[in-house]
Amino acid sequence: MEANVTCRLVVQVGDHPGMIYPLRTGPVTVGRGPESTIQIIDTRISRNHARLELKNGAWTVLDLKSKNGTTVNDNPIAATVQLVNGDTVQFGDTTFAFETEVLPEARRDGDGSGITYLREELELTTSRVYELPEDDAESDISGYQKVPEDADARLKSIIQVGKLIQTILDLDELLNKVMATVVQVLQPTYACILLQDEQLGILVPKVIHRPPGSSQDLVISGTVIHQAIEEKSGVLMEDSRLDDRFKASESIVVQRITSAICVALISKGEVLGAMYLDVRERSRRFSSGDLEWAAGVASQAALGIAVAMSHSEVVVEQQRRRELEIARQIQMNLLPKSMPEVEGFDFGGLSEPARMVGGDYFDVTQLPDGDVALAIADVSGKGVPAAIMVASVRAAVRIESRSLAEDGILEVMSRLNETIVIESMSNMFVTMVLCYFEPEMRRLTYCNAGHVHPIFRNGEGEIEVLEAGGCFLGIMPGIDLETGSVRMEPGSLLFMISDGVTDAVDPSGEAFGFERVLEFVKENHALPAQEMCEKLQASVTAFQDTAEQFDDLTVLAVRAV
Repeated sequence: MEANVTCRLVVQVGDHPGMIYPLRTGPVTVGRGPESTIQIIDTRISRNHARLELKNGAWTVLDLKSKNGTTVNDNPIAATVQLVNGDTVQFGDTTFAFETEVLPEARRDGDGSGITYLREELELTTSRVYELPEDDAESDISGYQKVPEDADARLKSIIQVGKLIQTILDLDELLNKVMATVVQVLQPTYACILLQDEQLGILVPKVIHRPPGSSQDLVISGTVIHQAIEEKSGVLMEDSRLDDRFKASESIVVQRITSAICVALISKGEVLGAMYLDVRERSRRFSSGDLEWAAGVASQAALGIAVAMSHSEVVVEQQRRRELEIARQIQMNLLPKSMPEVEGFDFGGLSEPARMVGGDYFDVTQLPDGDVALAIADVSGKGVPAAIMVASVRAAVRIESRSLAEDGILEVMSRLNETIVIESMSNMFVTMVLCYFEPEMRRLTYCNAGHVHPIFRNGEGEIEVLEAGGCFLGIMPGIDLETGSVRMEPGSLLFMISDGVTDAVDPSGEAFGFERVLEFVKENHALPAQEMCEKLQASVTAFQDTAEQFDDLTVLAVRAV
């Protein structure tokens, strides 16, 4: 892929339409598993579904023998396929558009953003380069006196820009007012402020000034933009009509530009973007004094832009933390405040939300007839939406559990599925183990809807992984599920976890895994249920060491004492 071209996948159909996944270096893996570069929670996507690679300058896609396959432009692929701009790629129920983006220095046509970049052979001539001060402290231009005509008005505008920097924290408002000041003083025909988009790696126009009534694209020299940014400078461009090279091939648009200025926006050595302005009247030209004034304004404006961007990041982070705290409180309030007291049996459970809050929960409810309903569940997704969905699921479980004795666990699970299908947001789904425990008969009936398999240790010390169940809840109406049952004889243990246990990783990236949980049960089955849950939590925390917990950790245990 040429250096001036960037590529990306854009979600067209599926969760979060419009989400962009930049493709910079390969390989890029796609799948449901957390190890995938692009992780998609879609039940029709395999854990390791497909791989994209950059080969011989072009991106290719290969299906990794996934269950439901990969299509390109609605055609199933069986081998490596090269992608071109505009292709649609479907993994499961999620469809992406493959897009290529030409960077500013080589872009040739309008892209709907209001900007058109000139062809390389039609560039304007650079007549003056102004070196911007490297130290922000030296960028105060209030002392500039070499500005032509009405110097007082221009210096007044400098003071105005300085005040803007101190008072405006909203980036859009700041950019608009800086642009208004530049237009008032230099009176360009067209002008634009562009900022770097870190995710896409391109310049994005944020404010564009056009003459009244004009709707045509603003024409910019890509090479001069590139020069201003690469050299961290201000550039003055002469009239291209004075250059004999353009006599035979100059475009109508280029003929209209008589002079232009482009200045990099730099704060603390970092290029934030650029400010561009031009005039198209035959009688007007920008001067060296105009360039110096624009460079000074750009230096001060860059300080304000950096502050506004930092403020915006702080606001977003504060909002994210508030959402996480709300989600955390919702989750903690949903957990049982105490465990049922059933003679001969011991219950324990805990749930530790991750920093990025998910949707785990567990519940132990004693029914009016003395039987017990137990549930452990995990809602797909993160944050407040997942926590709200957990609240809805918990309420539905508590209501439906009242009819377990009469209707049976399969009917209850079917009704839960119908409820979740109706109430789920953005294709969210739920994994769940629901248990109906009859203490007098020592019988525990369970159904596992796509959750981590429960572990059962019988009174003789034999370990069994309970697999009876079916697919997730909330995917579609009318799913097929099956039940299993075990007898809770003295010494037996039912141990259930969420995937926050098995998927926890250490600093090297190794997962805790299901086998470690099995070994833990073998070694600690004699502990009281609550102590056993807490000890597993401590074991996972010690295993993670300095690695971050990225998912909720939930444990539920029942022991026949």
